[in-house]
Amino acid sequence: MTMREYNILSEAYALKHVDRERDLHELAYLTFAATATKKSGRPVYKTFKKFFDYEKELDRVKRKGFDASQKEKNRISTIGNLLYGGE
Repeated sequence: MTMREYNILSEAYALKHVDRERDLHELAYLTFAATATKKSGRPVYKTFKKFFDYEKELDRVKRKGFDASQKEKNRISTIGNLLYGGE
């Protein structure tokens, strides 16, 4: 492995770690939101479906199609260029 390849792999590992931390923070935020209560002490979300409507999300994805966003495509392209030298 060349030094350049090692540096790229090290950066990829660090970026993966940052993504994992973001996911954990998002989970913590959602846990907080799901257990939120009104001033009266009643829960904001009485059912899980009110918090996250799985069927609605499935329909949204099916209508939109499964196509990565342009930002995601650019990110993947950049990673490919780093790993394979723009081939």
